Amino acid sequence: MKANNGTLRAIGLILFVTGVLLGMALFGFSVWADFESTFYFGYGVTGVKSLHLSCPPILTSTESKSVTAYIRNTTDRQVEPSIQTDISNILAVRSDRTPITVPAHQTVPFHWPLTNEDVVFGHLILVHIYQFQSFINPSADANCGILYLNLSGVTGMQVFLMALAGTLLGIIGGLVLWARNSQPLEGRTRRQMRGMIFLAAIVGLGLISSWLGWWGAGILTFVVAALLLVILLAPGQS
Repeated sequence: MKANNGTLRAIGLILFVTGVLLGMALFGFSVWADFESTFYFGYGVTGVKSLHLSCPPILTSTESKSVTAYIRNTTDRQVEPSIQTDISNILAVRSDRTPITVPAHQTVPFHWPLTNEDVVFGHLILVHIYQFQSFINPSADANCGILYLNLSGVTGMQVFLMALAGTLLGIIGGLVLWARNSQPLEGRTRRQMRGMIFLAAIVGLGLISSWLGWWGAGILTFVVAALLLVILLAPGQS
C-alpha cells in the first residue's frame, strides 16, 4: 500500500509541476511580448492617460486578426483626434496617422489589421497606439505584444484556452493527488503542501499580471515561481 501511495504521490507531483510549467510558459511569453512592446518603438512621446487597447494574446498562421483601440470622448461636442499607429514589421515599423471622428459622450472602436509580415524576433507582433490631444480630451497611448505561432488548423485562442486548461488541471489535479497520498500531512509534508499552494498562487498572480499587461510584476512573479520550483524539486523535498 505504501509503495502504491508513493507512486501516486510521484504522479501527482509530476502533474503539478507540468501545470506550473505550462502556466509559467503562458504568462512568461505574454510578459516577454509586453516588455518588448514597451521599448521596441523607442522613447517617444507618451500619453497623459492610458488608452484602452485590445490585443489577442496569441495568434497563429491560421487566422487573421486585428488590434482594437477604444477612443473615448467625454466632452459635449464631436472631436476629431488623430491616432498614430505603430506596428512592428519585418522590413520597418508600419506607421500610420489617421484622423478620426468621435461623437460627444461616446466611445468608438477603431481596428488595425495584423499580418504575418508584422512578426519580429521570430514570434512577436508589437503594437503602439498614440491618441493626440483633441479639444479638452488629453492624449493617451498604449502598447501590447502578441505571441505569434506558426501553427495551422488551430487558432490562437484555442491554444491559449488549451494551455490554460492544462495549467489548471495539472496544478489542481496534481495537488489533490499528491495530498491524498501524503497523509498524514504533518511536519515536512505539511510544509511541502504549503509550498506547493504558495507556488500555485504565484503562478495565478503571474497569469493575472500578464492579462493586465503588468510586465514588471509578471517578471517578478516568474522569477519567484522559478525559484520555488527549484526548491520544490530539490533532492529530499518531494
